[in-house]
Amino acid sequence: MVGKSVRNGWTLGAMMIGAMFLLGCSTDDPSKESLAKAELETPTPKTTPETPTPKTTPETPAVRKTKVKHLGRTLYVSTKGSDANDGLTERTALKTIRKAAERVEPGDLVLVKGGLFREHLILEKAGEKGKPITFRAVLDETVVVTWGWDMTGWKKVDGRRFIYETRTPYAVNMVWERKTLSQYFDTVDMDVLDQQPGGYVFDPKSGKLYVHAFDGGNPEWAGIVVVPYSDNGKPMAYNRDVTGIYKWNKGFAVKGSYNVIEGFELAFFPTGIRLENGTEGCALRDNTVYGTNSGIVNRNSHRNVLENNKTYKNTGPGINVEGKCDRVLV
Repeated sequence: MVGKSVRNGWTLGAMMIGAMFLLGCSTDDPSKESLAKAELETPTPKTTPETPTPKTTPETPAVRKTKVKHLGRTLYVSTKGSDANDGLTERTALKTIRKAAERVEPGDLVLVKGGLFREHLILEKAGEKGKPITFRAVLDETVVVTWGWDMTGWKKVDGRRFIYETRTPYAVNMVWERKTLSQYFDTVDMDVLDQQPGGYVFDPKSGKLYVHAFDGGNPEWAGIVVVPYSDNGKPMAYNRDVTGIYKWNKGFAVKGSYNVIEGFELAFFPTGIRLENGTEGCALRDNTVYGTNSGIVNRNSHRNVLENNKTYKNTGPGINVEGKCDRVLV
């Protein structure tokens, strides 16, 4: 309540300080000797380089005490694990985050060791108030969740100035460049493509992908990434008919309330993380999202926390709170 306004321009804090001053001082004038004695007995504290006054600045941020304590089991996930394991120890770790998401219960912690996970995840299960389900990357290890595949084996197309080709086994949904983290766009034909850097043409009959890189050179140097269409969590083959196939997959699509996602790096998705309609009590912390159309989306969901996340090189919004949302902390 300190600082709350009261009448005549005073504050409650100022009145308290005044009262403390009156209680701590005598109305009689002390002698010089007693003043000197008082100074010797109670020296004035001072700040020195050895004992600096602690303060919060951009260079020295306050320690964030928001890591969620779990009350249930710990499930381990590692690229060296197996989905046939129970996941209850590091030696019996699961291989995919998806399998862990199928097994979790309220209060559980899913601890993911560093590595590359080609998955897009739907978190259907909900935690409970005070017992959230937590998905956490191991501290100081990089956990990359992606739906991008790197294309190699490029060769120049005869009769074209800037077009290179390769084959992809997947039905192409999106194309990105690692060098600039820029998205390429689908062009109408080869003549237009030869004139337009940052474009591609995909032939679903042969699986050939034609690219005009932004710098006009070999796409091998630029690092071309294909984001394929998905069928039940698996990339679709290049010759599959994609008519009517959903193309806006997410790294994490959170449909259950009281889920926590901490410390992941997400790359090359239509959307990085999305809190779906009606979810509440969720927290997204310390995640990095790039190479997406939308980084992090809170849509028609409530009482969620989006804290210390980093999004960049997205073609749309980095962090987007949209629709009817109540008490969302960003």
